Amino acid sequence: MKKNTNELIEKDPKTGKTVIKGTDITVSMIIDSLLDGADVPELCKRFKITREQIRSALDYIMKVRERVLVYAVNKSYENYPHRRDNH
Repeated sequence: MKKNTNELIEKDPKTGKTVIKGTDITVSMIIDSLLDGADVPELCKRFKITREQIRSALDYIMKVRERVLVYAVNKSYENYPHRRDNH
């Protein structure tokens, strides 16, 4: 049964970093390793985590990315000099 991202990802209360639940493996460690060319089987072995945990880390990053983009677009629109308020 596939678990929800929230069940596998959490904030570490000590560091404030986002980690794989029950580990000290940060989401950024996974992303950085993938960007450095590691593949999923290698990450599973290196960090002793499952494919599902890696997938949850990637899902988490995509959700954060969407929120950041929406925020940036809204801020950009608010600061657009020719914006007309409909008041």
